[in-house]
Amino acid sequence: MEGLINFYKEANSHAGSNYLLKKDLEIVVDRGVSNPNLSTTKLMAEYIDQNPEISQGKVVVDCRCGCGVLGIKAALNGAKQVFLTDSSPLAIRNTEKNIKKIRLCKLVEVIETDLLEDVPEQVDTIFFSHLLLPGRPKSFDWLEKTLFDDGQILSRFFFQALTFLKPEGKIFIPFNRAIGDVRGPAFFSAKRSLEPRIAHRQKMQEGEIMIFEFKKF
Repeated sequence: MEGLINFYKEANSHAGSNYLLKKDLEIVVDRGVSNPNLSTTKLMAEYIDQNPEISQGKVVVDCRCGCGVLGIKAALNGAKQVFLTDSSPLAIRNTEKNIKKIRLCKLVEVIETDLLEDVPEQVDTIFFSHLLLPGRPKSFDWLEKTLFDDGQILSRFFFQALTFLKPEGKIFIPFNRAIGDVRGPAFFSAKRSLEPRIAHRQKMQEGEIMIFEFKKF
């Protein structure tokens, strides 16, 4: 686990960088915002491109959006409406900058909120980037506060998701197997009326990454 923490800290030590969405189309990643090149987010972004039907014609939420990469991918793959949510003002400003850069303002709404609380309608698809390690932050460093969770964030997310997800809707959560199944998304969804399955799995630099898909019973 210590090696994984150090990897995340190293990956997020950038002072601002660019992320290539596709040829000739980049977004900016500001300092203080999670790097989308981490394997969980990167694999989820690739999965959206490879499975455009999960976005096409859909109302989509990118929850804990960071720089907005997953929501932007959904918009570029034909989503009808995209909401990007984050509680970090830095992430919100970064996302707004990227939305203007790619000229998606009419299609995408950026909302500063805790998880899904202020999303204005029920949605078809929810993306939730799982970069949560078991435990509590040891400092007030932004990355420590972003990475660690004792279960409250995922529990609260699944509780809200039951309200905001349409009956036939789906949730997609990338998860690093190195964290351990006991703290995985399927563990925290067990008390909710949600059915988990592993939609995709792939070995990457930080370990084996699994993309969980959830739908209502």
